[in-house]
Amino acid sequence: MMDTTTANTSLRPRRGEPLPPMLSRRAVLRGSCALVAFAALGTMPVSAQQVTPTPDPTVTTLEREKLVEEVAKLKQETARLRNQNEDPWGDWLQNNAVVVSGAIVALIGVFRWFAERRQDRVKRDEDRQEDRRKRDEDRQEDRVKRDEDRLAAVFDGLGSRDEVARINAAHNLLTFLEPGYERFSTRILYLVVAHLRLQPKSEPTPEEQPKPEPTPQDRQFPRQPEPSSAPLPPFTQALVTVFKEAYRKVRARARPGPVWAQKRLRSDPTRTWLVVRAGSPLDMSDIQLPGAYFVDADLSGVWMPNADLRRAILTATDLTGANLTGADLTRANLREAHLEGADLPEAHLERADLSQANLEVADLNWADLRGAALSGAHLEGAHLVGAILEGAYFSGASLNGASLNGASLEGAHLEGAHLEGVDLRDVTGLTPEQRQMAAEQGAILDEPDPPL
Repeated sequence: MMDTTTANTSLRPRRGEPLPPMLSRRAVLRGSCALVAFAALGTMPVSAQQVTPTPDPTVTTLEREKLVEEVAKLKQETARLRNQNEDPWGDWLQNNAVVVSGAIVALIGVFRWFAERRQDRVKRDEDRQEDRRKRDEDRQEDRVKRDEDRLAAVFDGLGSRDEVARINAAHNLLTFLEPGYERFSTRILYLVVAHLRLQPKSEPTPEEQPKPEPTPQDRQFPRQPEPSSAPLPPFTQALVTVFKEAYRKVRARARPGPVWAQKRLRSDPTRTWLVVRAGSPLDMSDIQLPGAYFVDADLSGVWMPNADLRRAILTATDLTGANLTGADLTRANLREAHLEGADLPEAHLERADLSQANLEVADLNWADLRGAALSGAHLEGAHLVGAILEGAYFSGASLNGASLNGASLEGAHLEGAHLEGVDLRDVTGLTPEQRQMAAEQGAILDEPDPPL
């Protein structure tokens, strides 16, 4: 039994120490009541106190085992409750497994249904596209067949005896040179070239008849080239129009092969042109095109040896790298034409207008240029060996580096011409004034004869 004095002493704080902050007035009151009760119990007689019986060991053991079992059950229940709190979805799934399984099966069914519908739609689209493709192919085949039949009818019209029918057929060929008919352009060009080569050779006009030797008065006051005359027949001119368009389209797709070849300059191998091969379907040798209209046309690389192009209108025409060997270009209009690297040996260019034309490194050896207008022309590096240049006009022309060895320049007009580095050896017809002017510009002249 605890002594009340000791109990009071243990609860009472030491002198000078503050009361704990948690002891409120109510707590102190309760503690005082408890101390009074303990003191009252301590003063009661022994007989008045209840005597505690001695516990039975067997009962104590059973109670202990029962207590252990209850504690174990409490631990299991606590663990179960803890697991429920940590994974509520797992318990929910266990309790609703049938519902979840049904929902999953339903979703799978929905997805399969959508997938099957999508596959059906894709298959229908593919079938429609295949049907459309087949219809387009059938339409294209029908269109090609119709176009082939139409083109065959046009080709037949070119051989008609009626000139009007031939002219209409020639103009109808232009329809097959429009976009979408590119596959016909080469065939049309070959056919037109064949028809042009069949044109009869025309006789020279009175103006083109050989002229007598010019008098001193003619050389002092030479005449400029006269305007062209005697146009082509309508059917031939219609063929020329088709030829220009077809040649331009075929030329744009040309590649080296059986028809086209690479032409290199002997003086400068780095400069090349794509030109027509001799003997190919585009070989236009001996073609008859007097008075043809080729303004601003693309005839680069054309093969026309011995062609008849008298009085032809070739203003600003591209004849780069063209082969016009021996061609007749008498009184042709070649103003501002491009003839770089063109082959014109032994060509007839009497009274032709070559003003401001580009004839760089062109081959004009032994060509006949009597009375030709070459004012402002570019003849740098051109070859004019043995050329006949009597009465030709070279006002403002550039002949730098050109070769005129053995050329005839009687009556030629060289006022204002650029003659730096020009080879004028063995030329004939130069006046003393012209020789002096050429020497001052650095031309190459014959050594003067030694005095006797």
